[in-house]
Amino acid sequence: ENSKGSMLGYYPTINNCNRVIQTIDEGKALGKYANGSAEAMRGKAEGLFNRAYCMYVLNTFLGDVYFPRTYTSAMPANFAFQREPSEVTYNQLIADLRFAFDNLPTAAQLPTTEFGRATKGAAAHFLAKLYRYRYMGKDYGTSEYGRKADGTIDNTNPKSYLGMLYKGTGTADLDSCIYYTNYVIEQDGAYKLNDDFGLIFKHEKGDFSGENSPEIVLSCVYGYPASSSNNGR
Repeated sequence: ENSKGSMLGYYPTINNCNRVIQTIDEGKALGKYANGSAEAMRGKAEGLFNRAYCMYVLNTFLGDVYFPRTYTSAMPANFAFQREPSEVTYNQLIADLRFAFDNLPTAAQLPTTEFGRATKGAAAHFLAKLYRYRYMGKDYGTSEYGRKADGTIDNTNPKSYLGMLYKGTGTADLDSCIYYTNYVIEQDGAYKLNDDFGLIFKHEKGDFSGENSPEIVLSCVYGYPASSSNNGR
């Protein structure tokens, strides 16, 4: 049920992220987010990070999906949205997360009152995952596996379940994976493995200390409190 709620919440969340990104890019943000300030760049980076997370989950579960990049404030005239090839989606996600990596604070710079907000380490971890996934699926982008010349998928092909794994190719995907993984392990300084892996999942009544484990790179907060009926947004 929680998974269902989260899936329902992804596109509204993406729309909210697009509103942040678009408002900052158009120079319409106010206060501390105005005029290309450091806070504006952080706000944009968080919008890009959260949008990327939503699109990553949708793409992983469903394959090629529609990827809105602008904010909408009204219902569309029709719902004939075009699915975007995973290669195009991954190119966007990687570019967005590289911006996020450059503009987000480190975990050490994040006040305890801002638990759950994206950090530089989270962006690096996410980038490493995307580069690895793209490399893993690099051999499935041909017609043999249901990928057409225009990048779309042919679901009538019995091997299209493999074609759905194709996310494009990069000249240095494995090197990039190593680079960003190394940042999380060796350079950020906020993360380390627990001596007892089970402590992460130890949740006695009223005890949420496991959520502060240094092994957790990012805690995804699906609305607070849990009973808020926000569809996982």
